[in-house]
Amino acid sequence: MSASGGIVRIVKRVAIVLAASLGLTSGLVGGAVSATADEPQLHTISGHAFALDANGDPTITVPVYVGAETLSGSDAYHGQGGDSGIYEVLNVPDGEYLVQFTWATDPNSPDPVGYATTWAGGTPYRSQAQTVVVDGQDVSLDIEMPRGAGITGILTTTQPSQQDFRSADALLIDPDGTLTPVAGAVVTGLTVSTDGRYRLRGLADADYVIRFHERGRFGGHDFETQYWPAARTRDDADIVHPTAGQLISDMDVTLGPWNPQVVDRLAGNDRFAAAAAISASQFDSGVPVVFVANGLNYPDALSAGPAAARLGGPVLLVTPTTVPDAIVTELERLNPQRIVVVGGSQSVSDHVYTKLSAFAPRIERIAGADRYEVSRNIARFILSSPSIRPGPDGANIIFADGRGFADALTAGAAISLEEGKDAVVLVNGGNPGVDAATADFVREVSPARLFIAGGLNSIPQGFEDSLEAIQPGATRIGGADRYEVSSAIVGYFLTPYGGETDVAYFAVGTTYSDALTGAAVAAARQTNLYIVHPDCVPASLVDRLKVQGQQSIRLLGGPNSLSPAIESLPGC
Repeated sequence: MSASGGIVRIVKRVAIVLAASLGLTSGLVGGAVSATADEPQLHTISGHAFALDANGDPTITVPVYVGAETLSGSDAYHGQGGDSGIYEVLNVPDGEYLVQFTWATDPNSPDPVGYATTWAGGTPYRSQAQTVVVDGQDVSLDIEMPRGAGITGILTTTQPSQQDFRSADALLIDPDGTLTPVAGAVVTGLTVSTDGRYRLRGLADADYVIRFHERGRFGGHDFETQYWPAARTRDDADIVHPTAGQLISDMDVTLGPWNPQVVDRLAGNDRFAAAAAISASQFDSGVPVVFVANGLNYPDALSAGPAAARLGGPVLLVTPTTVPDAIVTELERLNPQRIVVVGGSQSVSDHVYTKLSAFAPRIERIAGADRYEVSRNIARFILSSPSIRPGPDGANIIFADGRGFADALTAGAAISLEEGKDAVVLVNGGNPGVDAATADFVREVSPARLFIAGGLNSIPQGFEDSLEAIQPGATRIGGADRYEVSSAIVGYFLTPYGGETDVAYFAVGTTYSDALTGAAVAAARQTNLYIVHPDCVPASLVDRLKVQGQQSIRLLGGPNSLSPAIESLPGC
C-alpha cells in the first residue's frame, strides 16, 4: 500500500467518525471561492487533526499549526486549529502544496511527549510528503497526528550566563540528507524550571542529532556548541532515535567557553587530489551532477561553484588535456547521473570531454567566448534549471571581478546559502561601467536583487552607477582587502538555521584551487567559507566567527597552501 493511498482511505473513515463524535454536520468545507476572470481563485484547505484513542479509534482531537508551502518552498500559507482539532488554511491559490502539521500546545502543558510533527501523507520527512493539489475547489484533508517522543535534561554553562540565550534543538535527519530543526526549547520562561531544565517534545519516531548551544546575540557567543554526547561537530554526534511515546530524561549538558579550533584538514598531494578529497568528504555515490572545470586557471570554476551547490554535486578539476588519476578515482566513486563541463575546448579539450563521458550517462558543456560569457551562461543555466527551487522573491545576482578570484570565491559559497536561483556573474573590473553584454543580461533575467562583491579597487563606482541606471537598488559588499570582503560577505548572507552553523571552512586567499571545490562543499553543509592568509587569521574574521558562533574550523588544502602554523589560529 502506498503512503498516499493509505492516507486517502483513512481520511474518509475519520471524517465520518469525527463528525459523529464531535457533533459536526456535513458541509464543513464549502465550495470553491468565486472570483472574477481577472482574479486568481483562492481556496481553503481544511479538516481535522486527530489522534487514536486507547481502542484505536480516531476520537482524540489535536490542536495544530498548519503550513501549506509550494513544492519549491517559495510561497507558504498558514492556519491554525483549536482544541476541537478543526483547522483552516485560507486564501490558497490553485497549485501543488506540501502541508505540514505541528502540535500547537500551551508551553505549560504537562504532556511530556505530545504529538509528532507530520506532513500530509503521514511522514515526518518533507522529502516523502504527499503532494496536495488545489485545483478549482476547496480541499478537505484530515490528518492523524502520531504520538510524539520527548527529551529532557539540564543545560548549564561553566560560568554565569543569561539563561534566555541557551537553547536545545532536535535536528531531524531526512532521508535526503538534510537536517531540519523540528523542535526547540529555550532554557528560560515557562517551559523550563529555573535550574536550566529544557524540554523537547513532539518528536517523531525518527533519527535526530541533538544540539545544545547559545543563541546568537549582539556581541557574539560566549559559549561553545555541543552535540549529544559532548561532541564538537555533528559528524561526531550520536544518532538519537526516540520512539513514539518515549520520554528520554537526564540528557544533561554543560557548555564551556567559546573556543575556536581546527578540527580537520582536507588535502591531497596536489590540487587535483585535494579536489577529490574535498568532494569525498561530503558527496555520496549517485550524485545528481558533477561540474568539471580547468584546474590550472580559475574563472570557469568560480562560476561553477554556485551551480554545483544548487544542484547537489561537487566541482572537480582537470587539466586542459588530461583527467588526473585522483579525479578518475573520484568520478568512479561518485557515479554521477550527469556531468557538466565548464568552459570551451581551450579550457577543457574535446579529448578530455570524451573521456569524461564514460563516467556518466549524460554530459554537456557550458562555454562562451571568454570567462565573462561563460559566467553569464552558467547563470542562465541556474536560472532556467527546473531542478533548482526558486527563491521567495526571485533571483539574486552577485557581480565579482573576473580579473581575480578572491571576492568571487567567498561570494559563490555565501550566495549558495540563500534560498533560490542565485548566481555569481564575473565582470571586468577594469571597465569604467557596465559592458553591453552584462547590461543585456540584467535586462534579460530581471533579478530580484543585485550585489557587487568587493571594494572600488575591484569594481569601480562607475560600474555601480551604470548598473543603477539599468536596475536600481544594487548593494555593494566591500572591505579594505580581500579578507575583509570575505568576512563582510559571510556576514551579509547569514548561515541558515539548521545548517552546520558551528563549523566554518578556511581556504588560502593567495591561490584559488582549494577553494574552488570547497565552495560547493561548504554550501552543501549550509555553512561558510572564508579566505585567510597562509599562516594567520585576520582579526575581523575572528570577530565574525564569534558573532556567528562558529567554533570548529575545517582547513581546505595541504601545508603548502595553509601552513601548519595556522592550525593554532594565530591572529594577524
